[in-house]
Parts: sequence; C-alpha cells; structure tokens
Amino acid sequence: MEWSKEAEVRIKKAPFFVKNMARKKAEEVAKSRGKTRVDIEDIEIAKGSGELEDLSTMDLAIDGLKNTNFRDMALCGGIRECPLTLFNDEEVARIFDKVIKEEDLEKVIKGAIDEPILYHKKFKAAISGCPNSCSHPQIKDISIVGYSSPKINDGYCIGCYQCVKSCPEKLVTVDKNPRIDIKECIDCGRCIRSCPTESIRELEKGYRIYIGGRLGRRPHLAKKVVDVKSIQELEYVLRKLIVLYKQCIIQRKRFSKTVEESTIEEIQRKIGIH
Repeated sequence: MEWSKEAEVRIKKAPFFVKNMARKKAEEVAKSRGKTRVDIEDIEIAKGSGELEDLSTMDLAIDGLKNTNFRDMALCGGIRECPLTLFNDEEVARIFDKVIKEEDLEKVIKGAIDEPILYHKKFKAAISGCPNSCSHPQIKDISIVGYSSPKINDGYCIGCYQCVKSCPEKLVTVDKNPRIDIKECIDCGRCIRSCPTESIRELEKGYRIYIGGRLGRRPHLAKKVVDVKSIQELEYVLRKLIVLYKQCIIQRKRFSKTVEESTIEEIQRKIGIH
C-alpha cells in the first residue's frame, strides 16, 4: 500500500521494534476506510483507537521477574518481538533469574552490606538480543548479548546489494561476491538475514557474555568473557560468574574492579572455562 510523504515521516518516529506493527495497523485503518494510500489521518485514527498508543514507552516487564533492592536486570525490545533480536529474550531472562535465585545472590548481598543498598552496590545485569545493546550491557556486572557471525559463500551472489544496504556500519561491499570487514564486524546478523541467495550464511550464533561494567566516578566498560552456543552452556557460565560475584561480595571487593584488574584468561580460569 502506498504512503503519503507526511505519513512516512510520521511512522519513522515509532521505535524500530514496533515500527512494522505500527505500519500494519495504519494500513488496516486505511483499508477499512476504502483507501489505497495511507495518510496522517489514518495514523491518527489508529492511534486514537489505542492501536498505536504509547509506542515510545513500551512495557518490557516479564511476568514473575521483578527488580528488587538488591538486583536490577535491564531488558531490551526483544521481549516484545523486536525483529533484530537473535535469541529468545524471555527464555534467557528466566534462566538468568533462576540462577540468581538458586545461588541465593540477594541473600548474600543483604548479609554482606550493613548499610542502605545504594544503586552502585546492587547486582546489575542486562539482556540484549542483538549488538545494538539497547539495555546498556557495557555498564552492567554481567550481561548477555546475542550474536550472529557471517560467512561468505562464493558463487551465489546475484548483485542485489541488499547486504550492503542492511549493514549500519557500512562494512559490506560487493565485487562478484560480498566482502565483509570481519575485523570491524559486530556480528549483528543483518547482512545474513537480508541475503536472498545465502551468499552470506551464518557461521555461528549464540550468546556473548560480558562482565565488569560500571558507571560512577571511575567508569569501566564490560569485557567479553566468552561466547557460548547453547542455552545449557549459558546457564553453566552464568552460574560460575554468579559464584565469583558472591565471592567478591563476601571479600568486600567490587566485582567490576576485580574484572578490571584481571585478564580475561585469569577470569576464565577462575570460573573453570579456560
């Protein structure tokens, strides 16, 4: 269905993870009015009916999972079917929550700190379904980010340039076959999904785990500790990291500082994955 220029400008203001839904609802309104072209009025009618209400304040909560005085888990739009997510966000969140509860993390924090729990002393986690990192995994204690690594399959390219258009980093070129700057690639998987001929295929997909991020007076960006491919591996590594976090709490050490002062190899050895 055609869209007026003004309607196109308006719909682009919707958050990317609900943009497709918003577009569909506006087109349904236009069709119900006997039209073949969407205009501003159709968007306003859809919005007035509640279909497009509060697009910028989407609820990202999961039933049964709550942040507390001792822990804070940030989620991204993957919880509400963001088209960019690379894993089942709710499944990952529930597994993370299960590990936290089984390891009595909140009880350890409460028992070790004899003062009001300020935000910087909370356990902070993030789940981000793709490298867009909308939940700010770089500044959390432990974070999980989805990744999808590309692989070139020579001989299948038809020169449609969809891969070039799909890459926000401008890392893809085409010369008979696609070429990707792998060193700069962040493994978002968009070029893979855009290719109609599998000239770009998925080499590897999974969960990228980051640890040790923080803000404050001396900020530190989280370090990647490991990539895992299965949900079982993810649960295993999360449990090991939570145990290490608890040890830091008991020893009155800040987890992010311990990570900052250690190499990734040292952290891997501590949690038994080296």
